[in-house]
Amino acid sequence: MSKRLLIHIGPHKTGSTAIQHALLENSEQLKDHGVVYPQVGFRYYGHHQLVSLLARPDNGSLSEIADQLREMDEETVVLSSENFSSCSLAELQHLAELLSSFSRIEVVVYLRSFLELLYPWWQELVKHRIADDLGGFLVNSLTRPFQTHLLDAAGMIEKFAATFDGNVSVYLYDAVMRQSGDAARHFMCEILGIEPCSKDLRVAVNKSLDPASAELVRCLNSSGEYGITVLERNADAQALCADIRSVAESYKRRIALSYEQYVPRQMELNLIRSLQKHRLTPRPERAGHSTEIFERRHHDIFYLDPSLWLMEPELAARARTIIEDVKCSRPRYVQNLSGRTQ
Repeated sequence: MSKRLLIHIGPHKTGSTAIQHALLENSEQLKDHGVVYPQVGFRYYGHHQLVSLLARPDNGSLSEIADQLREMDEETVVLSSENFSSCSLAELQHLAELLSSFSRIEVVVYLRSFLELLYPWWQELVKHRIADDLGGFLVNSLTRPFQTHLLDAAGMIEKFAATFDGNVSVYLYDAVMRQSGDAARHFMCEILGIEPCSKDLRVAVNKSLDPASAELVRCLNSSGEYGITVLERNADAQALCADIRSVAESYKRRIALSYEQYVPRQMELNLIRSLQKHRLTPRPERAGHSTEIFERRHHDIFYLDPSLWLMEPELAARARTIIEDVKCSRPRYVQNLSGRTQ
């Protein structure tokens, strides 16, 4: 039976997909070191199906997955899903109960500065079809910061530390990236102790959007379309995006965030209190900074002002045409009175 279970919980926008891709691509090398990244409860690159099943605790599949994990021959089993970070306390307690036969369970979490997290998280939501402009998103996030697990890092730490007896290793994502430039290599080498890694881990997965692409996808989302798919597959949308870039400088705007501002500072202080309560020390440690976690105290966000759609009517007309063409090309199904599809 495997003796050690390592649970990487992300959260989102901390290099999780890159870490998962590296674990998957280097699975044979991992096994040579007594480590397994099992494809049970697995979807895409990580154990997202396992997390989904935790919301349905009566599902027999959970017990089957737990049995398979227990039967692994390797010394260390690694689970990874950024969706673990948003699990409820009850779901985490159920997970701990299912996996209680492991002699040691360790949780690994990367914490990213709240200031530097907001824009990538907005982009990720835009990729998944939200149509909120950045300004509205920031106002909503900073007036109600604890409505999302990403901004309630203190609450996330509290749940995992309480469930897994404080066996939580906390790493500062921004510092890790500045030092190594690669979260996947950090995880493989520093956490798993596997050096050197046999494959190049600098693989671009889940790429960020440039400001023009983000604004176009957001606009397409507002029509009810899946904007990112339209941009990826539609040549006219790609041409429109290129033309938006050509005028982007005129609509480029800056939002300045700082830990001198009240809400971000309170978020950081709440996180510090949670870490201190459970005697957790983020790494790499900042000597002499007991009242600060994140090194960079200011961050500027650059984005495109949505007013470009008003000021550039030709671009707006092309966007409308693309939306209409996409809707017209979609198969139409008409039901007759008998309920049969024609």
